[in-house]
Amino acid sequence: MHRALKVTALFLVLIACGCGKDERSETKTPHGTGVIETDDGWVFRTGDFTLAPGEERFICWAADTPVDLSVQRFSVVGKPVVHHFLMSSVDGPREPYGASECDVLFKFTWRPMFVAGAGDAHIDIPQGAARQVKAESQVVLQLHLLNSSAQPVTDFAEVRMEKSLHQNPNPVGLYVFGTMNLALPPMQPSSVEAKCLVNEDVRLFAMMPHMHYMGRKLTLELGPDEASMQTIYSRDPYDFDQQTIEPFDRTISPGTMSRVTCSYDNDRNETVTFGESTTSEMCFAIGFAVGSQPGASILDGCFSGSGRPDGGGVPKDPSAGQCGQHPISAEGIGKPCTLDGGECGDSLYCTAGQPGAQGNSGICIKIGCESSSECGQGATCCAAQGADLCIPEACRPEYCIPK
Repeated sequence: MHRALKVTALFLVLIACGCGKDERSETKTPHGTGVIETDDGWVFRTGDFTLAPGEERFICWAADTPVDLSVQRFSVVGKPVVHHFLMSSVDGPREPYGASECDVLFKFTWRPMFVAGAGDAHIDIPQGAARQVKAESQVVLQLHLLNSSAQPVTDFAEVRMEKSLHQNPNPVGLYVFGTMNLALPPMQPSSVEAKCLVNEDVRLFAMMPHMHYMGRKLTLELGPDEASMQTIYSRDPYDFDQQTIEPFDRTISPGTMSRVTCSYDNDRNETVTFGESTTSEMCFAIGFAVGSQPGASILDGCFSGSGRPDGGGVPKDPSAGQCGQHPISAEGIGKPCTLDGGECGDSLYCTAGQPGAQGNSGICIKIGCESSSECGQGATCCAAQGADLCIPEACRPEYCIPK
């Protein structure tokens, strides 16, 4: 299924939760790590990590920010062991403080701040916009690490943030083009296409590609229809070790057709599918976008696929009706809610103002379930990207698999 992302079709069920109890740990960030103030802003620094020769690890490093952050520029100096990273603020249940193992692509409680692949990277946010994070929010840096050398490596990671001086900036976030429907045939070159209709105004200011070691070329085409699309972004040849972010000034109008094409050379004697490990593959053109609603978050895109090897999922029950016209369970799952409105109480979470939601409006969902019997009338317990949640069946994307 190909779609533009909205509440009815969430990108990997990326619902960053803005309501609920503060589950902050009493553990504090060690000295010299976490969010540290500098002359021109802040630096987020992890503690040391060690990798044996050939070792691959997925580490999350989490800490609180002591002050409000308003960032106009992110930058990182690439290190050989860093495959890619995702820096996010956390809403809802907090991550373990300090270092923890986290073999995940994304969690629905994360709001992305900055993402980059191997090599040096930076992103300059346009005038009048900034990425903002409130004081006492948790920030997590998810690192995919790989030591390809013959010696043990001990290192740390850090992201630098330059301060914005704008008083009421527009928000920034990600707008992603791509697919998880990957099945690369063994011992041969192949290509994958992902087509999708953009259904909103999108102002991009930077782009980066992301594939793994088999990736050879990535292109993004746009046009009023499939017959008249033109290439507007390309990385040819694609170099896994230099996934740099490039300035890219483009406004995309609703009704624009998009197509991402990823080319690969699979030299292994097996079919390769989607996955976070370097032994798997990805196909993403990641755009950095400016929004028009101060205070809102952005994580949206034109996207296709479920991430399952066969590209399939579980379609929602046709009798469930349309999202927005669904029943509300006795617990309140599916209840309309607003940004910081408190409609969901302490046990549920509101999707308003979060990735995949419609601005300041959303619905109440429950995080954590074992079966649909816990979810109440019209709601389903489903699993996606390592998370179990109760969501109205009418709003459940097909790649959130019922339990």
